Amino acid sequence: MEQSLKRQVSDLKEELGSINMTDEFAKYSKIQRKLIKVTDELKNKNCLSITAWFFISGFVFRMLVRGFF
Repeated sequence: MEQSLKRQVSDLKEELGSINMTDEFAKYSKIQRKLIKVTDELKNKNCLSITAWFFISGFVFRMLVRGFF
């Protein structure tokens, strides 16, 4: 999923680079909105992954301190 989002970001950036903003403003802004949406999804996914990692590592640390492992 994450690789797919990264690929979409790359493709959308490439497409934006090929469009003249002043000549095709509507098309440019539509692609720009898609890019923002996909970038936000990717950021949220990365934040959730980091949060999950901290939660799990904190849990393991507490178990080690209490002597469960």
